[in-house]
Amino acid sequence: MSAILNYSDTGQLYEVVCKTAITIGRDVHSDIRIDDLSVSRSHAMIRMIGHDDYYLIDSGSANGSFLN
Repeated sequence: MSAILNYSDTGQLYEVVCKTAITIGRDVHSDIRIDDLSVSRSHAMIRMIGHDDYYLIDSGSANGSFLN
């Protein structure tokens, strides 16, 4: 069974099934698109490494990335 990522943006809740790589950013082609100027076009990536281990990797964003 795949992991599920839950997040909210502008008060709306979203659920994404995790795959090998999930892109995050303002770009329209991002898997998780966040329309906020503090978010870079290509802000970060969530990568599956090993079996069910996921890591957030910042893509060199100007404002950095954080969890929780």
